[in-house]
Amino acid sequence: MLEVPKASLADFPLIIRHLKDRTQKFIIFVDDLVFGDNEENYTSLKAVLEGGIESKTSNILIYATSNRRHLVKEYFSERAGLQSGNHNEEVHAGDSMQEKLSLADRFGISVVFSSPDQKRFLKIVAGIAVSRNLKIDKERLEKEALQWTLSYNERSARTARQFVDWIEGNDAIKDSQ
Repeated sequence: MLEVPKASLADFPLIIRHLKDRTQKFIIFVDDLVFGDNEENYTSLKAVLEGGIESKTSNILIYATSNRRHLVKEYFSERAGLQSGNHNEEVHAGDSMQEKLSLADRFGISVVFSSPDQKRFLKIVAGIAVSRNLKIDKERLEKEALQWTLSYNERSARTARQFVDWIEGNDAIKDSQ
C-alpha cells in the first residue's frame, strides 16, 4: 500500500509508471480527499482514473476517502452562470459544474455512512461498552451519551467510540483517586 498525499496528485502518472510493470499488486491510497477553490490538480487524478496517458494496469487499485460526496467545492455563484446575463460569467458554466461533480463517479463505488437514529446510536454505544467489559449503569451510559452528542458531535459510530473512550478514561481516573 502506498499513501499519496493530496499535494502529490500531479505525480500520479509518474507513480503509476514506476509500479505498473512490477509483479506485486499495489493499492494507492489518498486520505481525506477534497479540493478547494481554484485547485485544478483534481484533473490529474481524473486522468489517471480514466486511463489517461498511463494506461490502466491490473496491478494497481486507487482508494480514496473523503467526508464529502462532491470532492470539489462548488458555490451557488457558479450556478448563477447557468442563467446569468452577466458577461463576466462563464458561458458554459454547466460544463464546469459537471467536471467538478464527475470526479467522485470515477471511483466506481461510494460508501455512505448515514447518521444512526437515537435508538441505534445508543445500541452502538452499549455494544462498544460491552465489548470493552465496562461496568456502567445503562441509564447513566445512555444519558451521558446523548449529552455527549450535543456538546461534541452528531450521532455516528465515531462519536459513539469517542464517547466510550472518554467515559472509560474518566471513570478510570475517578477509580484511581
